[in-house]
Amino acid sequence: IHSYGGQLVTALCAVKEPNHEFGFQHIQTPGDRRLTDPKCLSGSGQRTFAGDREEKSVVVPIGSHSYLYNDYSDLAMALQDIWMSILRNRHIMDRWSYSMNSIAPIHQMDFSSLEATVSGKVLLPGDTDYESARRVHNGMIDRRPAAIARCLVNADVVDALAFAQANNLEVAVRGGGHNVAGRAVCDDGLMIDLSLMKGTWVDPGRQRVQVQAGETWGEFNRATQLHGLAATGGAVSSTGVAGLTLGGGFGFLSGKCGYTIDNLRAVELITAGGEVVRASDEENPELFWGLRGDGGNFGVATGFEFDLQKIGPEVHGGMIAHPFAAATDMLRFYRDLTTDLPDEFTILAGLTHAGDSEVSKLAAIVTCHC
Repeated sequence: IHSYGGQLVTALCAVKEPNHEFGFQHIQTPGDRRLTDPKCLSGSGQRTFAGDREEKSVVVPIGSHSYLYNDYSDLAMALQDIWMSILRNRHIMDRWSYSMNSIAPIHQMDFSSLEATVSGKVLLPGDTDYESARRVHNGMIDRRPAAIARCLVNADVVDALAFAQANNLEVAVRGGGHNVAGRAVCDDGLMIDLSLMKGTWVDPGRQRVQVQAGETWGEFNRATQLHGLAATGGAVSSTGVAGLTLGGGFGFLSGKCGYTIDNLRAVELITAGGEVVRASDEENPELFWGLRGDGGNFGVATGFEFDLQKIGPEVHGGMIAHPFAAATDMLRFYRDLTTDLPDEFTILAGLTHAGDSEVSKLAAIVTCHC
């Protein structure tokens, strides 16, 4: 592993600085682009690098496989990901925090300054509630942050970001924790947990609602339905408002109300520099444009404002399931039905299952009328 990691570090340095002296042979290509032949990547001989002005590619051996990369930046990112994966493997070495500039032992890091400023708790491995706080909706995700900052107010988020930057810590942000890929939690970094920020303010006269980033759609609906109001939310009540919104947002009310971002009127955001800003059509409009569907990497979104529609308290809907053998007929029916439907209908069709066996395969239609 030490040798393997050394090869990757050497490759990273060479990619960042192609003229660095690591025993690399420079090759002049017809496109006048300098490429390198990293003989030090392995002891098995020369590897092929080829390129020209139109198409440039790099073939790199890693373990028993070869990988094709378009340019040096792609290669650098891939090698960095692999190197970080090695560092995170607890069966190989102790827990470390890695950056391109420094490597520091996580278990020796002092979080007392963060604990002194954050209104909520800062959970460390072994603390009560640490295990439950690091768990997310997808049970396959099993990551262990170096610390979890359970924020209650915006100032907590500002302090957590500053601490992470000062200590070269990777940051993950948790809203509802429903993302399938588990982006709400990271290994050996700082998890900024917004799940306790659940403030909700409904203005029935203006048909508007302001919510904080820890809200789930079940909680959102409970508050707005007191006034017979709703907006497009997730199909599952435990989905977080923040994650679904920043990803665009599709749900059972989409036919009538559009995507979640069609109902979004403003976002409260904390930038990486610790500035609290409001993004809307009137304030920071370009940022607001980017936030509507781009995934949220512009900062930490801590609050949202939505338009609401008069819907409820009852809607009609559910799943209609058919045997898998009837899938062709069901999909033809779906195609014909959806050619001319009013906006009040949202209808989806798909192939699914009710269990793990072959006999549980289903063809299903899910519909909602509001």
